[in-house]
Amino acid sequence: MPPKLSLVILLPPRGSSEEAAAEDAARAAASLQSRPSALTLRELKAEGRRMGEVGRRDPAPNDVAVRALSSRHIQCAQRLQVIMFTSGTTGKPKGVILPHAAVIAAVAGLTAWRNAHAPYIGPDDVCAAYLPASHIFEFVAEQVMLALGGRLAFSHHSRLAARGAQMGDLTCAKCTVLPCVPAILERMAAGVRRAAPPLALRALVALSEAAWQPAGAGALGRSAHRAAALLSPAVLSLAFGAARRRAGRIRLVLCGGAPLSPELAALLRAVLGCPVVLGYGLTETACAGSLGRPCEAALGQSGPPIASARLKLVPWPEGGYSPAAQPPRGELHIGGAAVASGYLKRSSDDFYADKAGVRWVRTGDVGEVTAAADGARVVRIIDRKKDLIKLASGEYLSPAKARRGAARRGALYCSLSRLSRKRPKGGAGLPGLRGAGQERDAGCFARRAAAHRAGGGGRAAAARHAARQRRG
Repeated sequence: MPPKLSLVILLPPRGSSEEAAAEDAARAAASLQSRPSALTLRELKAEGRRMGEVGRRDPAPNDVAVRALSSRHIQCAQRLQVIMFTSGTTGKPKGVILPHAAVIAAVAGLTAWRNAHAPYIGPDDVCAAYLPASHIFEFVAEQVMLALGGRLAFSHHSRLAARGAQMGDLTCAKCTVLPCVPAILERMAAGVRRAAPPLALRALVALSEAAWQPAGAGALGRSAHRAAALLSPAVLSLAFGAARRRAGRIRLVLCGGAPLSPELAALLRAVLGCPVVLGYGLTETACAGSLGRPCEAALGQSGPPIASARLKLVPWPEGGYSPAAQPPRGELHIGGAAVASGYLKRSSDDFYADKAGVRWVRTGDVGEVTAAADGARVVRIIDRKKDLIKLASGEYLSPAKARRGAARRGALYCSLSRLSRKRPKGGAGLPGLRGAGQERDAGCFARRAAAHRAGGGGRAAAARHAARQRRG
């Protein structure tokens, strides 16, 4: 059954009269089968202005307009606003039904976080909007910026930074807020690593982290911390001046969608000279969950829950996680007004309601709650429950961790190279090597490891090895 159209808004041509625009709107509505209401753009603005005036008045018991408006808002709160599909990383993508109340609760919670921890973000800021429109992180970030009166700069991830003489969109639009996923930050960090010597880069990151630490924390004394805080702005600006010019005027980086390593966050914080904040949320919660704080020195944490979300830890005995342990660990459940109504054409036991009527969703992520330097309880994601495979031996294996480990080819080649060098002639030193063919394979791995360490790369090393085989 096609959706029923209930309202037609006509944008009249420039220079046309209001009477002609109203006639065109009525004619367009009459031609449709559902007979919707018709409004011109000017009439819609007047209606919104009238509703705003009613909403700002103090509600009186005999105010019929306020009562009618409130009842209408209550009815609209649970109506469908958007169906947002999940990424499908742990299975088939699911259509999440998000009502108006869930999206408004998420936006209100993130706006309250901004008021408490980032009041410098406001109407004068520009947010880079380049993630897919079907990404819940991008969807909610745009809603928050519009609620604050800010501006959006639509772009593509390949055009954000400058390339050669071509100016990037971050610089052209003078973006100040950058919502991103770890893959984008990895790409930015790779360019920095190629341009800077490793030892100098580590020293600069250490100087930046020393300045971010509270006075007297860790091994630094107050005098050393004061010196680092005074020197780091000038030194980092001189060292990463070109990278900061390519990044525009970024002064807040919001990261979500996947875990962010502390090493990568520290590097980007030193290069950009601004806070890198990690958040945690689901499509099922309209991106509401927990969000770090810009002033937080520790990295890799998702921060405390935002105002419109509740978080709790549930025991998972099979994985060995318990909220009663120290530190508390368990599966994260998120509750509150931001939780979705359910999945499209699919029943699931991931959603449930407690005795108080609060709606919750099982995230499938394992979290750890620790205390920050100021005593606040912050969340850190340490494992994934839904991504585990139970082996025949009873142990659990995480394919995501296995993939990340296999992606580190250099370390894998080096390990095989060391094992092959220690192996006796009989092949007993390396388990599984029994014939001459496997010994040649181990030697191939060793040669590829040596070529990789020399900077040749995997494909070039394979070509050189093939050439040596042809000559032999």
